[in-house]
This record gives sequence, structure tokens and C-alpha cells, in this order.
Amino acid sequence: MARRCTIYLDNTLEKRLSEYMQKIGINTKSAAIKNCLEWTLFSDERDNSLFEINEKLNRILYRQNINKKVLEQLFVNFGFPVNYEVAKDKLLKEVYERNNSYKGRYD
Repeated sequence: MARRCTIYLDNTLEKRLSEYMQKIGINTKSAAIKNCLEWTLFSDERDNSLFEINEKLNRILYRQNINKKVLEQLFVNFGFPVNYEVAKDKLLKEVYERNNSYKGRYD
């Protein structure tokens, strides 16, 4: 059962609603508002897309962490002493600065 209701929009929301109506091709404000509400309240597709993006980002960060550890191990295996402090090496710091956009955030 459909029910009528009255809402008040400030100028900013009304402008954005008009832009949305033109973009989608909707002629009435009530249809546009109904469309927005349905998309917001009942859209599992949007949630699934965000979940997929999150999973892909986590995978990228995981691989980046693995690459960092492999690089460190490779650097150590070049013949430096076992007790050599890798974190203080100038070459390794330079490699990190060039290749690590998440510096210090995902160690």
C-alpha cells in the first residue's frame, strides 16, 4: 500500500536531485526520490561490489607484504653477515623509498 508523504529539501539537495533526474531520465521528483531510496535500502549489488573491492585490496596488500619479505631475504642472501642489520642498509632503504607507497603502514 503506497502512502503519500511530504519532504522538504534544501537547495543543495534539490539541485543534486535535479542532476540525478536528468542523468537517469526521470521526470518527477517523487519517482527520483523513490528510486534513490530503493537503491539505498535494497541494493545488495552495491554491498557485494564494496566487498569485492575490499577483498582485492587485502590481496594486493598481502602480496606487497610477501614481496617485501622476499626482497629482504634475497638481500640478506647476497652474502651479508647473519647479524647484519638490514634496516640500516642504504641500498635497501633506497629500494623501499622507490617502491613502497604504503611506507610504514602495512608492515
